[in-house]
Parts: sequence; C-alpha cells; structure tokens
Amino acid sequence: MERQGRILLECLSSQVDFFVVTGDGASPVDPSVQIRRVRLPDRPAFLRITLFAWRSRKIVRACRRDGYLIHSCGFLSCASVDLATVHLCHAAAGWRERGSMPRWRAVNARISRVLGLALEGHFLRSRVTPQVVAVSRQVLNEITENYADVVPVVIGNGVDVNFWIDRSVRSSAGPLRLLMVTSDFALKGVREALEMLVETPDVTLSIAGRGDIDEYRLLAGRLGVKNQVDFLGFCSDLRPVYKNHDVILALGKYESFGLFLVEAALAGMCVVGYRIGVVAEIAGGDDGGRVVERQPGAMAATINELSSNRELVYQLSRVGQERALSWGADKMAQAYLELYGEMMS
Repeated sequence: MERQGRILLECLSSQVDFFVVTGDGASPVDPSVQIRRVRLPDRPAFLRITLFAWRSRKIVRACRRDGYLIHSCGFLSCASVDLATVHLCHAAAGWRERGSMPRWRAVNARISRVLGLALEGHFLRSRVTPQVVAVSRQVLNEITENYADVVPVVIGNGVDVNFWIDRSVRSSAGPLRLLMVTSDFALKGVREALEMLVETPDVTLSIAGRGDIDEYRLLAGRLGVKNQVDFLGFCSDLRPVYKNHDVILALGKYESFGLFLVEAALAGMCVVGYRIGVVAEIAGGDDGGRVVERQPGAMAATINELSSNRELVYQLSRVGQERALSWGADKMAQAYLELYGEMMS
C-alpha cells in the first residue's frame, strides 16, 4: 500500500497539490508535497491500526475544510472520505493459516483481523465513502458480494515497466525452473509446492523471501525433494532472480493483487497459479499463462506439461508479458488523475 501511494505521488505531484497523512510510510520524493505524520507505537499491530484510524480523523477533517479531495489509499479511517482505494477485502480474505507462531503473535493477528473487519464494515458504506476503487477484478467482486451499498471501479496497482521489463529469451536447457516470492510460507502455499515436487521430478523450485526457512527445509528433506529446492532468503533486487527462472507460481490461499506476478510477467516469466489476484487477468484464456483449479494433482499435471514443452512456456510468457504492460505506473496515475477531475468537477 505504501509503495503504491509513493508511486502515485511520484507520478502526479507536479499536477496535483497533495497533503499526505501517514504513519510510517516513506516520505514523498517531491519536497513540495506536504506531509503530516501520525505518531504510532511500533507494536502491537491492532493498537497501531486503532490509533491511526482515530488520530488521523481530526487531520482529515481539517483537510476537508481546506477544500482537499480526501483519498484514502489503503487505510481505514474513522472519518468519512471522498475516495478509497481498497487493496484487501477483509471480509473475503477470512482467517488464513499463518503457520507456527508465538501465542502473542497469533492473538495480535486475530485482534487485528476483527478490528479490520469492523472498520471495513463502517468504511465501505456510500455515505461514508462515496467512491471506492478496487485494485483488481477479484477485489471488486469481493467488495460487491460483501458490501452491496457501494459500487466500486477497478484501477489496478502500478509498476515501473521500464525497470522490470526483460525481453531476452531464456535457455530451454536443464530443468524447468520454478519460483515463489513470499515471506509468509504458510499463507502462500510453500508446503503445497514442496509436496508437488514429489510428482514433478524434472523441475527445480526456488523460494525468495525470509519465511520459516529452517522448518520448510526439514519438510523438503522428509519429502525427499531437498535437492530440487533452493531457499534464497530475502532478495533486495528480484530482477536477476526473475531472469534466472521460467515460471512464477501463485499457490496462496488468498491474494488480492500480487505485484510479484506483474513484475515476473514483465521480466519474461510464465505465470501459473490458482484463481487468485491477477493470475487470471494475465493468463487470460490460458494463452498467457495457466490458471489451475484447486484439485488433487492438477498443479503437478500442469507443471509436468510445461516441463515437457518449453516452447509452450515461451509462448505463454510472451503473451503474459504484453498483458502485464497494462499495469504500468503511468497508466495507474492517469486513471486516478481522471477520477480526481471527475470528482472535483
């Protein structure tokens, strides 16, 4: 959320007079942007959410009196706003398995979720938030199903296309190279991916992200697939990682958008995953990737098909790459600029 807000500021600060209310978000790069920080404790998360929602209220109301159009970009405020970008629908995401964690962290996570649901229920009402933007078609459908009082539109997240684009041709020599990008191994389906390797002996899997590496390395050993797996840990620059892999996997229990999918597609990787986030939007009718149903053996069958037909992988990745261009940062910024104009007229 902070990343998308920063991109919006970078693209539009020369055309829009911004006043930013933030907690720990990065400072805008343009010094002309006014910024007001809300003091928050480092933890716990539920207290940070509560305090920001409450303490930001007076600042937001003052901005309204000064004639600003109020755009909530990813946070849930106690104050009414003109426009809200929803990056995650709490009602649809539900409570997802998070793997092993200390009891205090589990309690903190549950309280945060309950609080998020309560704020979302208050926030997503037409008299509180007249205009709602969903970051993907999936989020739009989830909002529509759970909050009938609002009518959202879609403006996808934006990425720097020139930074991620890579049109070089990958070598078809060696095994098919799969990649997952996540620091939450339980939520994003790393266990399922490791179990899939038992049925896909001719592929390798790399996992980028901190996560519970020791626990999952032991699991890979028990499954007999440790020689197929490489835990990369945190990667500050994913461009060379994308370049050295063929397929990006999305096996999570929930994904509202998935910036890593767009980045990987732009970098020339083939997108394969369940019907989450923007997987289906990139894959289209399975000509730009593969959307796989959550059925036993279905993912392994898809990966084996791609492993045996590297030309197909190349064809799918090229179509997916062209589709991913639609999520350029400039296009996102222009869509918001037009929406701002409509709302201010």
